[in-house]
Amino acid sequence: MKKVALTLAGALAGSALALAGCSSLPTLPKGPEGYKVVAQSSSDLPSWINGIGMWSDKKGNKSSVWFEASSPQENSLQGAKHDAFIRAQRKASDRIGDQNWNLVGNTVKRKLNLDTQTMMRIKDNTKTQIRQTSQGWLVGGEEYQYYWIEYQAKHPNRVPPDQRTLYRAWALVRYSQPNWECSRRNSLKMLPMIASNLGGELKYKHFDQARFSQVLKDITDKNISLIPDNVCVGG
Repeated sequence: MKKVALTLAGALAGSALALAGCSSLPTLPKGPEGYKVVAQSSSDLPSWINGIGMWSDKKGNKSSVWFEASSPQENSLQGAKHDAFIRAQRKASDRIGDQNWNLVGNTVKRKLNLDTQTMMRIKDNTKTQIRQTSQGWLVGGEEYQYYWIEYQAKHPNRVPPDQRTLYRAWALVRYSQPNWECSRRNSLKMLPMIASNLGGELKYKHFDQARFSQVLKDITDKNISLIPDNVCVGG
């Protein structure tokens, strides 16, 4: 009797572990209400969709920088893929904007003795402009993989014709290390230009625009010098 109980306990424990393992697997995203899944690019949901960090840490992936993003529902597959790719690129530009500000922000605050509110406004507006100009400096984003799902309305007659079939896409975008460093270098070179008139545009009080621009240029020049110019074609 005791042996049976132990066997049953072991089986239950094994089942619990199996269920725990299954719960961590990516699950197929549900479509909008009133729609059903009719097609998908593959039967298995790629692991990077719900775990880009784990994907990036894999041995063969560590030499690149990876971003994942998804689109909203679109009425064309091409439109869904495009939206997903653009959103992944936006994540890349946001990360570089954060990295840039981490490099220069403390120096700017210390040398200009700015109050916290002014610093936050400068930070937010600088990062916004970095993102808005990213097409000019972000290079080499490779459309590495897409995953997509096609949804169809369960009751087609109840929805407009252009809404009867919808698509959602996920994009995995890869930056090689040289292209990533080139993008960082390009964006650092643009920082002084982006911030050259922030004080005038935002009407900061007691703000020395000339001093700010010089401090920013000095610190960005220093950080640019740490990134070899040969990571970019033509420097």
